[in-house]
Amino acid sequence: MPESDNNNKKPVDLSLLRRKAENRIEEWHLEFSPPHEQTDLLHELQVHQIELMMQNDELQRAQQELMASRNHYVQLFNQTPIGYALINQRGEVNEVNDTLRRLLQWTGGHPAVQFFVELLHPDERDVFRARFRALFKQPEGKHLDIALQSADGSPIPVRMNACRFSSSSGYPKLDHEQQLLLSIVDMSKQRQLENEIARRAETAMFENKKMATIGQLVDQFTHDVCSVMSGGILSLGTLQQELISLQDLLAREDRQSPAIDQKLALIREDIAATLNAQRKVSDMAYSFKRTSIDQTSERPRRFTLQQLLEDVCRTFKTQLAQQQVQLSITCDQELPLEGSPGYLDQLLFNLIGNSLTHGFNGSGGTIRLTAALDNQRLQLIYEDDGCGFSAEQQQRAFERYYSGNPDQSHSGLGLYIVKTITEQKLGGSVRLDSSPGLMTRFTLTVPLQRSGKLFIMGDPYS
Repeated sequence: MPESDNNNKKPVDLSLLRRKAENRIEEWHLEFSPPHEQTDLLHELQVHQIELMMQNDELQRAQQELMASRNHYVQLFNQTPIGYALINQRGEVNEVNDTLRRLLQWTGGHPAVQFFVELLHPDERDVFRARFRALFKQPEGKHLDIALQSADGSPIPVRMNACRFSSSSGYPKLDHEQQLLLSIVDMSKQRQLENEIARRAETAMFENKKMATIGQLVDQFTHDVCSVMSGGILSLGTLQQELISLQDLLAREDRQSPAIDQKLALIREDIAATLNAQRKVSDMAYSFKRTSIDQTSERPRRFTLQQLLEDVCRTFKTQLAQQQVQLSITCDQELPLEGSPGYLDQLLFNLIGNSLTHGFNGSGGTIRLTAALDNQRLQLIYEDDGCGFSAEQQQRAFERYYSGNPDQSHSGLGLYIVKTITEQKLGGSVRLDSSPGLMTRFTLTVPLQRSGKLFIMGDPYS
């Protein structure tokens, strides 16, 4: 029964209770044979006895109503979807509700827990101790994101709010002591949702980076093809002029004339130059095809590391020439791999792009790529002799969105992607060593599985 109904009840009218008792005696039709005084005394005793009986009935009804009301509120306290804990200023637990018990996976009664800090995950206990006094002194308007410890030891992320608990509760255990009522909301599902959103955002970020790389590939490929084709067209034009000149010579001169031999030699040179240009176009087209497919697909295939390195480096040929940067490759040509080459493509694109964007500042330099098999691990060492990283930049180089460029015109994702792919996609590691003004070295180590003469990178069929 609600408390308001109990407060509205009127106090028992004793005079009315006495009249009811007297009426009940009359209903019993009692006859008093003793003398008059004894009869009056007996009458009073009987009335008093019935008054007591009726008062007892009233008290029992009130007690039943109070118990029903108490049980109602206890059920509300225990069945509310929010966990509650009542603690004192020493941090001792006085009461917890069933929701919190279920959250903590308690079974078989209350475990032997004296202090609230024992309910927290070990990694969070120092945080709670540091903030407990301030929280107890002024709990209003404050919340604490923290982790409880479940029965199996795993962390449970929760958000905790607090309010003062009145000491006039009528509960002897709590009277005359300041209490703090903690409301505890399970944040596990919200954290899972946040992690899923972050995962999808990261996936979208990688896809955007892939498309940007493809755009860069297309631009470079178009430029290189146009340059080669221009050379081929020029050679064909020269060849055409030489053929016209040869026809004129054949019409005027003796067929054994030295001029005819010279013209034929020039024609052979032009034909060779044209064929060479066409081969370059063909090589660039096949290289572009392999690299672009690898960039947009994670489908595993067999490949040689030497060919992959050459394909990627060929796409940077124009930029390397423009910045006067020499790129050398040292690799075992007989190292056959199976896996998703697109991961290695992205690593190299981001490392080379980082050097060309931030490393040389137009002063020229050298990039060295060294790949070797070390105890069934692929070790790829990328070095340049550019401006290097400062101590602060080395500490933050792999952070998402961090860019060492003061004007912040770059996304700050390149090296973050290198670290993420190496560790999460390939199960390897990456280390950065740099001396400002001298050199930068990235050492990437990727575990391999041997299958006959083939080395499997990652788990290509997972």
